[in-house]
Amino acid sequence: MGDAKDLLCVDAPLSLKRRLIVPKKLLCGPGPTNMHSRVRDALSLPLLGHMHKEFAEIMDELQAGTKYLFQTLNKMTFALAGTGHAGMECCLTNLVEPGDKVCIVKSGIWGERCGDMVTRLQGIPCFVESGKLGNGIGIESLEKVLLAESPRLLYVAQGESSTGVQEDIAMIASASSTHKCIVIVDTVASLGGVPFKMDEWNVGCVFTGSQKVLGAPPGTALVSFGADAVQKYERRRTPVTSYLFDLANNAKYWNIEGFGPRGYHYTGAISSFYALREAIGVVCEEGLIETQRRHQDAATYLYAKLKEMGLELLVSDPKFRLPTVTTVKCPSHVNPLTVTNYLMDNFLLEVSGGLGPSKGLVWRIGLMGPNANRDTVDCIVDHLKCALKATGSSHL
Repeated sequence: MGDAKDLLCVDAPLSLKRRLIVPKKLLCGPGPTNMHSRVRDALSLPLLGHMHKEFAEIMDELQAGTKYLFQTLNKMTFALAGTGHAGMECCLTNLVEPGDKVCIVKSGIWGERCGDMVTRLQGIPCFVESGKLGNGIGIESLEKVLLAESPRLLYVAQGESSTGVQEDIAMIASASSTHKCIVIVDTVASLGGVPFKMDEWNVGCVFTGSQKVLGAPPGTALVSFGADAVQKYERRRTPVTSYLFDLANNAKYWNIEGFGPRGYHYTGAISSFYALREAIGVVCEEGLIETQRRHQDAATYLYAKLKEMGLELLVSDPKFRLPTVTTVKCPSHVNPLTVTNYLMDNFLLEVSGGLGPSKGLVWRIGLMGPNANRDTVDCIVDHLKCALKATGSSHL
């Protein structure tokens, strides 16, 4: 019998002594989505040290692939261990200083969250809104705020996953450039599914997450800073408040010219970076334009099927529709949660309810990565018909 000092006051949980079992589900909400087999296989590869030369080669490949996805030649391009929120915080933390005015395009919840982050950084948020749920902003509304507020930065989500709105980034970036305002674009729900051209559109800073169109596990983010954004960082009057997200620290770790040679910053998310590398590889293999076309085709096919069912889309104007996340109006006599619960309980199919301003009003159907195809649409529609009938909601 051991000494009293060897006794533990908390026993090992019995559940953790058993191997983990996870059901296989069809993930057709706003993300994450199901993984490509190439991505899944990468997660079982042997670990490397985060400073090993082989891992450095993987980091170099990640940089090259990220530049391809963003369509940029920016040297300040790298990955982060952290979700899409980490990408947002990295961009804002490096660029926002106390007193900076930040114009925020708010067409859903992500504009709200950006405003929260800007306030925490002691910046001053000002908002431009479409005025109607499911609409994107127009040039007149944008110009009015830019003229009145003279912001130094502007944030916009290209794909607003809470409302299914796609904003016109080329128009927004062009207008902002005229006012010498650096544009930060959130492409978490859009990158790979719709066109995005960082250099051609003169976007100052961009970020995305791994778990949407890329079909990698959540937990990594990609960022790129253009020359104007880097210059603003270098001219800061105050230190960056985050050691982890600081641009110079990350640039040294990624061996970026002017900040290298490569040096230790933190322990990179080794297995997650493997998966992200393979996820980008899948896009490279298919081709970025082909990937975008596949997502648009799947969405267009879904719109037609939903119309046949008598269901309406929240985003009525096709030019503002985000193909990766479709928001479907829930009929007034239907409880949206009852339907989504039925789909999950009976078919292991995830279709999500609304979020933020769309909560209780819509279903959100995600067609991303390997799930962006017509066969998946047929599966979703067939199961949705069953769910509506079984829950007494089929009369539309």
